[in-house]
Amino acid sequence: MKNKKLKLWLVRIVFFALLPILLVAVLYFTNNLDAFIDKTNKKLTKLSFLSVVVYIFLFVLDIIKGWASKYISDIIFPGELKKIGQDVNQTKKIAKKVKADTSLIIEKQKKQEKKIKDIYEQRNLDPRLIKRYLEDLKNFVTAKEKEKEIENWYLNNTITPKEKEILLLIIDHQKETIQVFNKRTKQLQLEGNNEFAKALKNITIYLQKGNSEEIRNNYFKYVKKQKEANIELLKSSIYAAKQLFAYNEIKELYKELIKLEPSHSNHFDFAFSLQKFNFFDEAISHYEEALKICRELAKENPRTYLPDVATTLNNL
Repeated sequence: MKNKKLKLWLVRIVFFALLPILLVAVLYFTNNLDAFIDKTNKKLTKLSFLSVVVYIFLFVLDIIKGWASKYISDIIFPGELKKIGQDVNQTKKIAKKVKADTSLIIEKQKKQEKKIKDIYEQRNLDPRLIKRYLEDLKNFVTAKEKEKEIENWYLNNTITPKEKEILLLIIDHQKETIQVFNKRTKQLQLEGNNEFAKALKNITIYLQKGNSEEIRNNYFKYVKKQKEANIELLKSSIYAAKQLFAYNEIKELYKELIKLEPSHSNHFDFAFSLQKFNFFDEAISHYEEALKICRELAKENPRTYLPDVATTLNNL
């Protein structure tokens, strides 16, 4: 608000004060000021005098109209302008806090993802087995209930210590994801993007329920209704489906993403997911596509993309 007032005053000063001063300075330094005054005095008429008066009147009017407008508004709508200003500021503060909180949770999620990946690589776990356990946890709504059931499985020797470790990590990861989605939903609602907010809220509900089919269906329903794709919603759907180890839904959603955004990272991530679920032939195809894109990018920016070339080659 202060910045807007400052800009308004700068415009007033430039238009009403500096421009006339600049004109006088140019005439003075070009030795034309006296001649201009003499010529003006000879040609000055009532109309030109009136123009000067109007010029000054407009300057004064421009200054007082803001004050008058505020005064009249306060009389007609007492306190409303102030309340609107406070609401706008409050909305901005909430949006800023939501964004900051979301960033912190996303950072934690990245660490969790790396830990899950490391456990897989070190202990050679079968993702289909994990998917089966997650299917059995569908009947439990809250994270605490799921964690308690996992503990019971472990005490009854239904699962091994390494399976218990990764299942608890996945449940914690889901909990963090739900927090991110809830905060992003709130942000979208503040921005007035209600349809997108509703679709993202649905993903949150289906992730809690462990319903991967509805996560997939939710995206395609949104596209059909809005008649346009939404890459952020699509990626969120994939992210949620991954946490349920729902490889059929992951494949279908990734294929849609590749059509819309055939980037190196999307091909690589799809290939890695396929590899994890033992779809090796399809994984190789997408790794090769990722490698092709990355090599082209590395020609122009080797420092950024050569490490990606090496990682892709290593996975191949």
